[in-house]
Amino acid sequence: MVYNNYPFPMDVSEDLKDKIRSQVTEILKIRDKYDDTLANLYDPLIMPPDLKKAHEKLDKLVDKCYQSKAFKNDEERMKLLFKLYSEYGA
Repeated sequence: MVYNNYPFPMDVSEDLKDKIRSQVTEILKIRDKYDDTLANLYDPLIMPPDLKKAHEKLDKLVDKCYQSKAFKNDEERMKLLFKLYSEYGA
């Protein structure tokens, strides 16, 4: 689970955590529908649309853990992650 490598905010509501857990479960169920390798399932050219949509929903939920408004871009997201990483490591 890739998100375990990132500093997770300490003040996330249980409701939001539950929504994230539920969405992860949904992604696993969707993947189980397909008899294919992870490499193929996550190939951007042939990724099943329902799997892609489920991941996009998960991405939005996880982003809400960090801030209420959407990130402008990946650079803004990375700056916040590195800032938190520095704070938690201090």
